[in-house]
Amino acid sequence: MKLNKLFILCLGALIISNTYAATNDAESAKKRLLEPAKQKIHKAQIDLNALLKNDSNDLIIEYNVGSTVSTASGVQKRNFIASNKQAIRSAYSGAKGLTILRDYNALPLTAYRINNRDTLVQLLNDPNIKAVYPNRINTTNTRESLPLIHQPQTVQNGFTGAGTSVVVVDTGVNYRHADFGNCTGTNTPLGATVREGDRLPDDTCRVSRAFDLAPDDGALDDDGHGTNVAAIVAQVAPQTKIIGIDVFRTVTSWTGEIQRGAADTDSIAAINWAVNNAQTHNIKAINLSLGTPGRSYNSICENSYTTPFANARAAGIVPVVASGNDNFSNGISSPACTAGAVSVGAVYDVDRENGLTWGPVGNQCTDRIIRADQISCFSNSGRLLTLLAPGALITAGGHTLGGTSQAAPHVAGAIALLRANDVRPLDANGHIANDAETIDQTIARLQDNGVEITDTRNGLNFRRIDLQAATRTLGFLPPPQQAPVVVPRRIS
Repeated sequence: MKLNKLFILCLGALIISNTYAATNDAESAKKRLLEPAKQKIHKAQIDLNALLKNDSNDLIIEYNVGSTVSTASGVQKRNFIASNKQAIRSAYSGAKGLTILRDYNALPLTAYRINNRDTLVQLLNDPNIKAVYPNRINTTNTRESLPLIHQPQTVQNGFTGAGTSVVVVDTGVNYRHADFGNCTGTNTPLGATVREGDRLPDDTCRVSRAFDLAPDDGALDDDGHGTNVAAIVAQVAPQTKIIGIDVFRTVTSWTGEIQRGAADTDSIAAINWAVNNAQTHNIKAINLSLGTPGRSYNSICENSYTTPFANARAAGIVPVVASGNDNFSNGISSPACTAGAVSVGAVYDVDRENGLTWGPVGNQCTDRIIRADQISCFSNSGRLLTLLAPGALITAGGHTLGGTSQAAPHVAGAIALLRANDVRPLDANGHIANDAETIDQTIARLQDNGVEITDTRNGLNFRRIDLQAATRTLGFLPPPQQAPVVVPRRIS
């Protein structure tokens, strides 16, 4: 008995000693941090004390390699990033406790696991490290929309998204559903390549790629959210191809709850893939119907998506992000708050006889009277909000869901329609312009021609997309002239 007591006392002393040592190491590390390092941590909204006390930290590191947005795209850009990354990394060749979790060849970012405080301090103090970001976990933003945005008339006028692609970063896509054509596999069958009326032939698969960047869960879509979102894009833009990227994995929340979530590292990897393949697939938009719940932003936030979004836009890809479903009337969620994002809030698509209550217990809201174009009570709002679109309730891909998650893909599909390769603005005389619109001009077109709606919670006015109005002053380049086929004459 005395021996057992002695063992317990010694074990307790050892635990206290280790805790004291960890605290002491953290204090020592804090004293060695330079002021610029502390500013990096503050800007990333990371708890400095928790960061230094943790035995292990997963961080997304942004290198100071100069502007990559203006650098030429493709191989030259990747080589520029790689050489600069390697030059900075060489200083850490012998660093302890530094493991690469994920690298991004089209972005000046790397995700690291750091379990050595000396290495952590060295990284934070390094002027070649531009910024650090936490690896947050994002959740899906789930809460007879086509007539409301005048999509049928727009498609009838020839705006179908032909030749374009939209990337859907979500829980996957069940491409076997009829909303994506008669798919037996991705891009299979390929079907005809000619236009037939206002849609692709029935034997054409609309999903050109579908893969996991989070650990492969063995399912096309184990949730249904991504399939619903992808099908909304497919309905809005009936000739656009869908690229589904699964970034969701099983995670444990800070409360110990097991849930599905998307790590920033995986979502950024999806953006990295899109930038690398922008020209190959003619990608016009990337849809992120996800976000970090429970926190609102009413000014542009700088985070781990800032540089990826800037590089996506430079490659001609518009990041479309759901504003979030937290009932906030004075702020939207992240990454919707990021510079370069087109943030989208939700409205109802039709009048409904019965009211609806949204959200979990403790954070619920109720719309007792529901009218078409009414902003849903759950929809995050504020001066950063870019556009509104139908988001409650939307049936697509075999699922009926409501949320800003469903509003965002309406806008992603709209962008594919407006930014197809043969679409050009018309001048005052109705003549076709030579140059396509910039991304900012396309967004302004959706805003200027949208239906004005007032959010009664904050008195702010926003525009709900109207495709027919937005395409009224757009036209099409004439098809390229095909050279006549010359059949050589046989001389006998």
